[in-house]
Amino acid sequence: MHPPFPDNIIAALAALDPTWYAIAVVAIAIDLLTGFFIKGVLAHAVNSSAMREGLKNKAWEVALLICAALVDVALGAGMGLGLQPVGTTTCAFITIMEATSVCENALEGNPDLASAPIIRYVAKAKKSAEEGDDE
Repeated sequence: MHPPFPDNIIAALAALDPTWYAIAVVAIAIDLLTGFFIKGVLAHAVNSSAMREGLKNKAWEVALLICAALVDVALGAGMGLGLQPVGTTTCAFITIMEATSVCENALEGNPDLASAPIIRYVAKAKKSAEEGDDE
């Protein structure tokens, strides 16, 4: 039998593994830094409206991480589930998305990296996605 409701939430919150969340937050921070420095500072094109848009997008990503953590806490408290499927999946998706963006930033900052296999793959995927958006 499960302990009473408040104890369930505290236990589920204490059981929440922060590793994936930390990885996702670091990926978000790296993308912010590389985007700001490569697209803004190094290009002498710091644009406050672009920065606001980028920060808004990152805030939404953090909000998604918080909601995913809350769902996993609810699953842990209500069902006694020892897994964190929503948080892990959300964190993995955001981390991959941010890593892709960092690769794009790196390519803009250093075109010599275009020969690196991962950068070529990201550039090809981006071009393919942009062509699909035009249809």
